[in-house]
Amino acid sequence: MALAFANVTTVVQLPGGGPQGTKVITANVTLDTSYPTGGSAGVAAGLGLGKVLALVPLKSLGYDYDYDVATDRLKVYQQPAAAAAGASPEAPNTTNLSANVLPVLVFGQ
Repeated sequence: MALAFANVTTVVQLPGGGPQGTKVITANVTLDTSYPTGGSAGVAAGLGLGKVLALVPLKSLGYDYDYDVATDRLKVYQQPAAAAAGASPEAPNTTNLSANVLPVLVFGQ
């Protein structure tokens, strides 16, 4: 299953940045039942946007997140144990993350 979006609310619409300006949106994103390596696609469309300029997770839910503007993908990283060194590894392919509902703040057009 792909990402699911709920409570999508345009908080403010700023002038400039295209015919409709830049929107500031809040939403709740339910993560994938089968997370794909490289991240979950379709964030912009799910929020009713042509493109996402920035995505800010408002909670960690025990994970780290990275939104790739160029590919429109939300990547999820598992936080390593306290003793582990280095960067957090990406969540493994096909991991069920659907119990996690991530509140986000999004800037888009």
